[in-house]
Amino acid sequence: MTSGKSKPGAPIPDRREPGPALRKEFAERLARTLELRGYPPYSRALFARVAKEYGVTVSASRKWLSGEGFPGIETLVRIANDLKISLDYLLRGVEILFDEPSSDMEVRRSIALLQLARSFTLVPRAEARKIERGEHTRDVIGFTRDWLEKHFGAEEGEIDTYEVAGDAMAPEVKPGDVVVFRRGVKAFGDNGLYVLRQGATIKLRRVSLLADGRIKLACENRSYPPEIFPARRVVFGQSADAAKIAVLGRFVGSIRRAG
Repeated sequence: MTSGKSKPGAPIPDRREPGPALRKEFAERLARTLELRGYPPYSRALFARVAKEYGVTVSASRKWLSGEGFPGIETLVRIANDLKISLDYLLRGVEILFDEPSSDMEVRRSIALLQLARSFTLVPRAEARKIERGEHTRDVIGFTRDWLEKHFGAEEGEIDTYEVAGDAMAPEVKPGDVVVFRRGVKAFGDNGLYVLRQGATIKLRRVSLLADGRIKLACENRSYPPEIFPARRVVFGQSADAAKIAVLGRFVGSIRRAG
């Protein structure tokens, strides 16, 4: 940690890059706005012109416009003013083009938004539309990156979530809990909790490997009988075969609503 005094009201410096989703959306809005302002379409000519106008390398401007990089805050403010758009539009896409430069209040609000975006990551929902016993998915859920790593040992891009309504896994996981699971598993660890998809249904189950090679899926709630399947019915990752049981990932934790 460095020491030193900063000017009253100055934003706290944050050197971390925004996440890939924010960078991609920013790049798309920037390229679209540049084209509306008479710049060349997405090409090396565009990269060269942007690089020249903002005093950066062609490689840096290409990264801005491809979602691989992100300009600094001072450059963001300059881009917004030059293109006569708001910082909120560049960062969130929620404001329309306008004719006056960004106001000081808008600059402060958008800088705060950018710093918040750098701290948070949005975890996508599991890829299913119909969830068992009334369970349903949400599009995304937000976590701070530090909290995600501390509590679940997971980084951005590794996990998915879904919200549970059924009681099949109670008391381990109760209705209303958000299940967090890590994608990309290639094999079962015995008696572990896994998120599975069977057709259009997502479910959390405890998986055991039986002596005869079959797989047992059990609920924590003993009122639900276990299911037993031959190993050939199970695939790791997504599957278009409704007869298969797709292993989406391994359970790493759950989040319970307060109150």
